[in-house]
Amino acid sequence: GATIVDTRHPADFAAAHVPGTLNIPLGRSFSTWAGSLLPYDRPYYLVVDDEDGAALAARGARALALIGLDAAGGYFGAEALAEWKTEGRADERVTSIGAADLLDRLANGTVTLVDVRSASEWSAGHLPGARWLPLGSLADHLGDLPGDRPVVVQCQGGSRSAIAASVLLAAGRRDVLNFGGGFAEWQRAGFPIDRNPVS
Repeated sequence: GATIVDTRHPADFAAAHVPGTLNIPLGRSFSTWAGSLLPYDRPYYLVVDDEDGAALAARGARALALIGLDAAGGYFGAEALAEWKTEGRADERVTSIGAADLLDRLANGTVTLVDVRSASEWSAGHLPGARWLPLGSLADHLGDLPGDRPVVVQCQGGSRSAIAASVLLAAGRRDVLNFGGGFAEWQRAGFPIDRNPVS
C-alpha cells in the first residue's frame, strides 16, 4: 500500500522503471506535483539516482515534509531496478510519440489525447481533438478515459506529460504514450491549433 516515487529524470524513467511507481523528478516542481498526486495518509518511498543517493533522498524527504507529506518510509537507489530484473521481474517503459505520428492517429481516431496543462494554457491554444484534464486532477478522472484505444498525454514541453504517463501506468493503463515535444513541438510543426476556452 505504499507509494513509490521515482525521482529520476523522465528519460531514465521512460527507459525502464519498476511497474506501479510514479515519476516525479526531483527538481523545482517536485513539491508541487508530489503535493497534488501523493496520498497524505500512506507512507512513501523514493527512488533516487545512485550517485549521492542518501543526500538526494534526504533532500526529497525534507521538501515533502514541508508540505505535510512526512510519512517517508525510506529510499531505494537506482540499483533496485537492476535487482528487480535480476529476480526475473519485468520492468516497464514509457513509449514516446512524435507530432507527425500523433497528427495521423488523431485524424484516424485511434488515440485519446489528454492535455494536462493549466486552464490558461489550454485557452490560449490546444491541439484539436484533445481532452483537457490538468495534471493535478488527472488521477481523479482515470475512469472517464475510454479503454478502447491508447491514451496520449501532452503538456507544453514534456515535463508534466511524463508525470501524467506515470500516473496512468501506475493506475494500470498499459496503452499510454507520451507526446514529449508537447504543444511547443506541435506549434513548430505548423499543425492546426484550436482556441476555445475551458467551459
